Amino acid sequence: AEYGGTVRALEFSCDSKLLSICYGSSVSLWRVPPARRQFAALALRRRIPVRGRALCTAFSANARWIAAGSDDCTVTVFSVKHRRNYVPPTLSAHRHPIVDVFFKGDDAEAVYSISRDGTLIHWVYICLL
Repeated sequence: AEYGGTVRALEFSCDSKLLSICYGSSVSLWRVPPARRQFAALALRRRIPVRGRALCTAFSANARWIAAGSDDCTVTVFSVKHRRNYVPPTLSAHRHPIVDVFFKGDDAEAVYSISRDGTLIHWVYICLL
């Protein structure tokens, strides 16, 4: 496959049905074939552009959400499935590139991000409706 940059991170979803690959300024989502089909190829599900270079990624426990950290010091939370009118939030408070991201809980009620200088930020979703 043509990645267009150095692969910086790989992450399987908890159910092992999806694989995310960070390279260049995007994250690609791949469908993983079932274990019984040992020689089947991965199928590209979609390519997600991110701001800056994609450095790390994480799936929520239910595999509905994916977070991507980048070298522009931001974390963006994407929906794995297309959602009409969904605008991925960009979380920005770090002063150094993101080195890892994690979701908390089965429904992704929070995101943690860690930057190169060791700063840990706990992000919480609050619905104002």
